[in-house]
Amino acid sequence: MTTFVFLGAYSEVLGAGIKLTRFGQRVELPPDLADETKVAGGLPCIPAEQFDTAGFTAAELQKYGPAASHENAPSEFLAKKAQALEILHKLRGGE
Repeated sequence: MTTFVFLGAYSEVLGAGIKLTRFGQRVELPPDLADETKVAGGLPCIPAEQFDTAGFTAAELQKYGPAASHENAPSEFLAKKAQALEILHKLRGGE
């Protein structure tokens, strides 16, 4: 299994016991679910090592993990979030 990081607000994989509720939440994914992250509509997750390049601090992820908190997040956090989402876009074949 490979460690991925969730970029969404909420997602649950029925039958796999996976419930993702916070931006920045780490999850171990088996190969079949890891492959789903690369397709549109799949789990919005990127490999942990790529997420880590954005430079989020533990304090930021604690404070801004809930998606509703992003509305009031500082521009530094939002820039890092945009970088993580761009990584997801590229993994899914975007330019």
